[in-house]
Amino acid sequence: MAALIKRKSKIAAAIEHHALDRLRVATESLSFVAFDESEENRRIHEKIEAMTDAAHPKHELWSHRPKAVAVAKFEHRAEKVHYYVDKYNALLSMVWRTASSGEAEAARIPQLESDLRVARAQCATSEEANRAAAAKLKVADGELKRLRLLEANHLKELAALKKEQEEKLEGLSKRLEEVERQRLSLQQEVTTKSNELSATAKRWLGELSALDRGLAAAFPEAQEEALAAVGRAREDRRQATGEQSSDCFTMDDYLASIAARVEPVTKLGWELRKAAEELVRLLWPTETLPEDLSNLIAWLDRAPDRFLDWKESATRAGADMALSFVLSWYNEVSLDQLEFRRADVEDKLPAENKTARLARACAIADFVDKSIFIADPNPPSDDEEEEAEDEEADDVPRG
Repeated sequence: MAALIKRKSKIAAAIEHHALDRLRVATESLSFVAFDESEENRRIHEKIEAMTDAAHPKHELWSHRPKAVAVAKFEHRAEKVHYYVDKYNALLSMVWRTASSGEAEAARIPQLESDLRVARAQCATSEEANRAAAAKLKVADGELKRLRLLEANHLKELAALKKEQEEKLEGLSKRLEEVERQRLSLQQEVTTKSNELSATAKRWLGELSALDRGLAAAFPEAQEEALAAVGRAREDRRQATGEQSSDCFTMDDYLASIAARVEPVTKLGWELRKAAEELVRLLWPTETLPEDLSNLIAWLDRAPDRFLDWKESATRAGADMALSFVLSWYNEVSLDQLEFRRADVEDKLPAENKTARLARACAIADFVDKSIFIADPNPPSDDEEEEAEDEEADDVPRG
């Protein structure tokens, strides 16, 4: 669109230039009426000032001064031609009046006729020049009208193009405002996300620090390898980015430390699980071993109580075997008689009897099957168990 307008502008300028050249040629053909050049220049200047005055209805058309000079000069000379033609016509009329005034003037008729012929010749020449100038002026006027039409079309196209460009500029401005709003929204979102990520990273750093400390406390065997891994990670970062070591651990340091602990902790954890499974099998020989770790830990939580139950079971098994030995030799012994022990019996026994009794008890203990759990046939009530637990708690030495 802009290229087409530019092309039309060039064509219009070329046509206007051609019309001005033809107008100048026509003006030069009327140079025989330019007797006083200074007077002619003065009148042309006045005409141009009037044409370019803001009050003139077409002053915008004559804003181009060379064009205004050419037109003003042509109009001035054309007006002088009309003036001389009118003078010649007046002179011819006077001659005819003089010729008819009387015979006294008859002698002057040849001279007057000669002057008349000269005047007529000059008038014919002037009229021919005037007609030629009028024809050229008509052509120039047609060219000017066409140029004005082209100029009007050009101005319309420029106005339409300007409006289109303004609409595009307005659309671009709105788009720019929308992009700016999106940028600010995105910037705010990025800032929010950055703050959230910073808070998350800080939380993760604290959690990783707690996890690393917990692993170090639970598995001190892996501490040396973890510190060595942190040193290697820091050296790699220093060579890659020039980062210097810090007294505080970074997230990368904690990750390197935890990664170095994984393998030994896994081995220790596996060994710990096998030990836990063996302990569960030992304490609950008739139960099915749990497969998941959470149930295994729940069983281990009951292990201390179960161990106390096994101690009581072993005590019952030993006492049962001892009574079995006694009854195998003395079946007339009443079991009800053995419900209580005589007072001060330990004080009355000699030391060698105590030693012999302990040796015999150890020999009897070899006959006991320790893999069989013997439950209490007369379990205590809940109140008795609570009293027993309170007594055990009172017996615990206090620091």
